[in-house]
Amino acid sequence: MGLLTKGAANSKENPPDILLDIILFFATIVLAWFEKWAVKDILWSLWISSLILGYSYIITSIISALLRGSPAFFYNEEKSARLPLEFQTILMNIFVLFAVFMFFRWSLLFKMMLIIGLPGFILAIGVILRDIKKWDFIPDTNNLPVRIIMLLPISLFLLGFFTLHFLGFHFVHSIFLNGFFPLVQDNPFGKTPKGTMVLFGDLTVLSIKNYWPFIVLSALSRTEFISPPSVTLKARLRCSSLISMSSECIL
Repeated sequence: MGLLTKGAANSKENPPDILLDIILFFATIVLAWFEKWAVKDILWSLWISSLILGYSYIITSIISALLRGSPAFFYNEEKSARLPLEFQTILMNIFVLFAVFMFFRWSLLFKMMLIIGLPGFILAIGVILRDIKKWDFIPDTNNLPVRIIMLLPISLFLLGFFTLHFLGFHFVHSIFLNGFFPLVQDNPFGKTPKGTMVLFGDLTVLSIKNYWPFIVLSALSRTEFISPPSVTLKARLRCSSLISMSSECIL
């Protein structure tokens, strides 16, 4: 009943959005009829739309948070307001360095993250000392470049993490999908890792070439997730999923 009430409220508040959804829905039906799409085409168009739009949400969320100089996009405003940015920076940098070290030890990647994270760590400590010692020569967190330096390590970590997670999910899904509804007459079994990546690239490129109109229509139906600062990275990922049925996405 709560979902119905919320849906009715949204319908009254945003009639242009509902009208756009209806237009895009029928446009998709016309497109499928005109192109004589079968089940295979519908499934692959959904797959490539999820891949392209979902990954674009990840990139835009992270870049937006970095340029805004606010970690709120990574979770939400309430949690972000509990601690000053300088304390958040110290905790996030420790977490990032610990996570990278546990997986890669003293590798080049860990050393690079250490170099990238050290300036933000030093700046965060400097901001704390500035407030305690009244050292006005140290820039505060109202300075955008300072905030960007502080958030750069966690931004890069999240970009790498979600790239691996999101693209990995779509890669595995594409293998099963190509097995049941072949888009290319090939499979990853017996291939080298490089050959497997080439296959994934072929599936992606061919899907974009065949189903780009569907991607455009899907992007138009998701314009509400591009601009509002209240939409967090977690919400964007949830709504870009192939199996997304949460109330935030469907109402």
